[in-house]
Amino acid sequence: MSQTDLTAADAGEGPAFDLRDALAALFRHIRPALLILVAAIVGAGIYLLLTPAEYTADAKLIIRLGREKAGAPLQGGANQNYMFSERAQNVNNEIEILRDPSIVRDEFAALKQMTPTGDPGPPPADWIDWFIYQGRQVLRSAKAVKTWIVETVRVPFEAVGLLRHLTPDEKLYEAYLASFKVAFVKETDVIVTGFTWTDPHFAAQALNRLLDAYKRRHVEVYADETPASFYQSKLERARADLAAIDAQLATYLKGNNTASFEIEQQNDLGTLADLAKQKSAAQIEREVVETRLKRTREAGPDRWQPTPPDADPTVTAFDQRWADLKTKRAELAVRFRPTAPEYVSLDRDLAALARQKYQSLLAADTAKLAVLAEKIQSITAIEQTRRKAAIGQSDAALAYGRLTQQKGLLTDEITETQKRIDALKTGTGLDAQAVTSSALVARAVPPRLPSGPNRPLILGLAAGLGLLAALAYVALAEILAQTYRSASEVARSLRVPVLAAVPLQTGTAG
Repeated sequence: MSQTDLTAADAGEGPAFDLRDALAALFRHIRPALLILVAAIVGAGIYLLLTPAEYTADAKLIIRLGREKAGAPLQGGANQNYMFSERAQNVNNEIEILRDPSIVRDEFAALKQMTPTGDPGPPPADWIDWFIYQGRQVLRSAKAVKTWIVETVRVPFEAVGLLRHLTPDEKLYEAYLASFKVAFVKETDVIVTGFTWTDPHFAAQALNRLLDAYKRRHVEVYADETPASFYQSKLERARADLAAIDAQLATYLKGNNTASFEIEQQNDLGTLADLAKQKSAAQIEREVVETRLKRTREAGPDRWQPTPPDADPTVTAFDQRWADLKTKRAELAVRFRPTAPEYVSLDRDLAALARQKYQSLLAADTAKLAVLAEKIQSITAIEQTRRKAAIGQSDAALAYGRLTQQKGLLTDEITETQKRIDALKTGTGLDAQAVTSSALVARAVPPRLPSGPNRPLILGLAAGLGLLAALAYVALAEILAQTYRSASEVARSLRVPVLAAVPLQTGTAG
């Protein structure tokens, strides 16, 4: 061993597991590995021998415009979308009718009579056919054993209630249900139906019989007369409710003495706005008069007060007399001294006139304040009255609006109900001719090739799983083995270098 190998071993690194070791391990356990692989393939083969070939007969249905809309005129525009949505709804309706178990249940007795018994008959005389016949008999016996095992295994589960016990007829009915398939082809109006059985002729016959039953069921579903009477009574109730609402609307209009609540509401709002403006103007004017009256009192009676613009003639007359006295005083001032009796008398007259004007201004503004207060109070009373009337009109308008909305809903309901009744009448005529909205493209024919089981896939999966199981067995056997078969295994397991190896002695020395 070289110095490099010793250094690597001292560092604790063992030699890696290589392909040669893997192949050696595989060949050491080649027999059990092959047995596992062969067992998996043989088991899959036995399963395929015991599983009969299945044949699927299919037929296609195309869904046309719904029969309940056949009497309605087709229009363009937005109604096209409505028509397409009705198509999707009709396809879903037909699928649900096809999937209804009652179709298979109603045809169970007929299908049971048609189901082949599988009796091969007497053995043939030719020896080759005889061997084939005997092989089929063995398969039948093996399938019977398989069925017995399955039934025996089910017994404890049925006893504890995990599985339900089925009679032979119930098992056959469940088999019919599982065999009948319904699928919808996307972005088309086509429904694909199929029936899978071990006999291709029975598969085609059973599918055709179920599709005939579906046709009859379709007519029975849409031919029911009960909805027509129901919608007729509903229409009469809606019309009676509509007449009652019309009477209530007329009563509301008459009781409120109006032809339109909207016009009355607009008038009330306009009146309230005018009253608010008048009240605001009166309040502003009152504030102005109060301020002026305060200034007058603060100035006092001994001072000549200015005349307000809105003063009455009795107050403005003081200004003329004041002007005359002031002119006369000016003339006397030229001829007499201030202490002269004439001059003093004139000053007394001016002071008396100022006091008279002061009293007149106080009286006028006080009277105006009283008038403005009365005006504001009157406007407030009128405003309250009009507001109460407006609230009453608003409540009446809301009630009127609710009744109008109910009237619209009832009108729409009457229209839709009438359409439904007309469609039912059209459907009655179509029922008489057994017209449906689905058409069978072609009746089912016996399939030539089996649809299952997929033998290549099953055999391939069995071979793959068998190979994985064989490799897993080899790996497990090597892991559990307690024997070192090479120097590399010793170094890898013990993590120490191999310094020397003693060769095997194949014989004794001479």
